[in-house]
Amino acid sequence: MKKLRLIQLLVILCSMILLLPSCEKDKNDNQSGAVVDLTFPADWEVINNFSDLIVLVGKSPAEGPNDDFLENINVSRESAEGLTLESYYVANLNAIETLYNYGFVFSTDTIINGLNSKKLIFTATINNIDLEFMDFMFYVDGYGYVVTCTAREDTFGEYKSVFEQIAGTFTIVL
Repeated sequence: MKKLRLIQLLVILCSMILLLPSCEKDKNDNQSGAVVDLTFPADWEVINNFSDLIVLVGKSPAEGPNDDFLENINVSRESAEGLTLESYYVANLNAIETLYNYGFVFSTDTIINGLNSKKLIFTATINNIDLEFMDFMFYVDGYGYVVTCTAREDTFGEYKSVFEQIAGTFTIVL
C-alpha cells in the first residue's frame, strides 16, 4: 500500500515538474528501452524511462510564452504481484484520496487494445493550480500500469479527446 502511495506521489511530482515549460530532460527515441508505447502528436515531447517508476512521459508544446502548465501524459509501471485489476484500482483510488483533496468525476471499465482497464477522472488542486486528471489503470502479468493524463481543470475539455486518442494507443512492448 505504501508503494502505491509512493507511485501516486511520484506521478504528481512528475506532473509538477512539467508545470514549467523550461524544464528539460534528454529526449529518447520512442522505441529506445521502452516497456510501453503510446502514439503522441508529432509536436509533443516524449521522454522514455523518466524514472524507475515513470516509464514514459509525453508533454504538449507550450501555447505561448505565458503558458505555465504543459498538458501531459505519464505512464507508471510497478510490480503488483497478487493483485487483480479491481484491487489495483481500489489501492490507487485509496492512494489518490489520501494524497490530496480530490474530487471524483467519473469512473468506468474500458478495454484498450485488448487490455481491460479502469478509467478514472478526478480533480485536484496542486500548488494552487486546479487540475483535472484522467487515469487508465491496467493490470498485466503481475504489473500495474497507470496512464495519467493531466490538464488544467478549465482546459481539460479541450484536451480530453486528445488524451483519449493517445491513451487508446497504449501497448506493452516488453
